[in-house]
Amino acid sequence: MKKDVRKMKYIRDVETKSVSLRLRKSYTGADLSSHTILTDDVFSYVDFYFKTHKRVIKDSIGKKVDQNHLFYWNQAKNFYNAAKVLNIESAPLPMYYCMLNAMKAYLIYNAKTFDNVKKDFGGHGLKEGTNDSEEKVYSLSDIYVQHLEWGVFVKFANRLTSSSLNSLWDSGKKGAISVKDLLYYIPFVHGAYVSTYQLPRNRERFIPLSSGYSPTFRYSQKGKIRLVAELDKGYFKQDAVTVPDYIKNTIPNSFEVNPDNGFEIMSKDEFLKKEIKRKYLEYRKYFSYIRGEKRMWYLNRLTDKCCVGNLNTMIFEVAITHRFSEIVRYKPEQMDKLLHSKENWLIQ
Repeated sequence: MKKDVRKMKYIRDVETKSVSLRLRKSYTGADLSSHTILTDDVFSYVDFYFKTHKRVIKDSIGKKVDQNHLFYWNQAKNFYNAAKVLNIESAPLPMYYCMLNAMKAYLIYNAKTFDNVKKDFGGHGLKEGTNDSEEKVYSLSDIYVQHLEWGVFVKFANRLTSSSLNSLWDSGKKGAISVKDLLYYIPFVHGAYVSTYQLPRNRERFIPLSSGYSPTFRYSQKGKIRLVAELDKGYFKQDAVTVPDYIKNTIPNSFEVNPDNGFEIMSKDEFLKKEIKRKYLEYRKYFSYIRGEKRMWYLNRLTDKCCVGNLNTMIFEVAITHRFSEIVRYKPEQMDKLLHSKENWLIQ
């Protein structure tokens, strides 16, 4: 009888309250021992959470600050509903303001102190890339985004980044990135992206994990813990018995292929249960999640030398949507050109 090598290598999942500890959709403050809550209305769920998990926010001298995160959250919901009924020629504008107000609600609710809301929220933190040309806008590679040193976007991005936004994405003109390049890092458009630009397999950014499987913390026979993820064997050639070298060379440095199971990757570090929370923050950035009927997780490959790919996907989504909101507002002729190009299905 053939032995199950994987079960011999990892004897059981790490559990708390009978719940296996695994990566969640959350990037920060994930409650790993909680059960999954199913909802078809995210806005109502978050509204309920805000109302039942109240927080007192104070300024630096200890004076209570009025919380208005519910106001911003309700605005975000209204902008989202408005965007759903508009055509693509207009929808990016309210969709961006949905994101903007959702970020404000999140930042206010999570603030330890809040001294000057007007100053902190006085700018978006994003602008049109100076590489843009009024006359030359034939494709998404001609449209650039850059971020500033301050503003809502910057505060939000820094909340989701273990170091700082500037350490991964330079501010100002020197850090301007085209919309085409930013779209490369978004998992739910990657299939269309690969088809549009005819990317070879070795340039694809995301590798699917086995269906329904999410990265899980497991005990080894030695009693130490590693984060383990199983790559989808169907992604590779039928006769493949392990991950090919061109994939191994682009796996994040924190992971290695399990020599006893050629399609399983595991964290190089072994650690104790009390260290899981810290390790979660370290490893979460290397995986992406797409909402679907089953868990749809992907490993983020390191396919270039740019550090931008280590940023949270939501950061790219906000930056791109901001850029399109400006286009439909100030330069609608650019939007018309893009909607009649081969790239149109990447922005719809």
